[in-house]
Amino acid sequence: ISEDYRTVRTSILFSHAGSAPQIIAFTSTLPQEGKTATIANMAISFAQLGERVLLIDGDLRKHRLHKVFRVRNVVGLSGYLTGKISLEDVIQRTGVENVWLIPSGLHPPNPAELLNSDKMRELIMLVREEFDIVLIDTPPVLAAIDPVIISSFSDGTIFVIRAGKTMRKLFLQAVDE
Repeated sequence: ISEDYRTVRTSILFSHAGSAPQIIAFTSTLPQEGKTATIANMAISFAQLGERVLLIDGDLRKHRLHKVFRVRNVVGLSGYLTGKISLEDVIQRTGVENVWLIPSGLHPPNPAELLNSDKMRELIMLVREEFDIVLIDTPPVLAAIDPVIISSFSDGTIFVIRAGKTMRKLFLQAVDE
């Protein structure tokens, strides 16, 4: 499996003419398609190259990355976007060398508005300077508008589909979003 993730990593690195994408959003059509597992493994794969990797749990509705990397979710993206917490306080080290995480934080009442804010654009500019690669976990496209917002300031978007589960019609509908 790790070899498969290295193959995907190589495809990502060569996907853009000139330079590799730095800010990459991950989404899916529906829940339970393996998006969070994929982004976690991709972070580890990039870190093995010596890259400084930041994961951002941009799924403010159903966050899971903090569980995968066993970090606290008390402070996070939602706190930063509301101006209550500094960027330095939300970036957390994980147990994996070269991998940091901004967990989602507490569940806000207005996720789409927070993600579509000037503060989010500022965050992307700041982390672009500090990290080699930034991977953003988003909700499924057919569940919320959030992935469309996040994709607008990403260099690329990875669409995770589960073989044998994701229906073609729903996938095509999600891509049209």
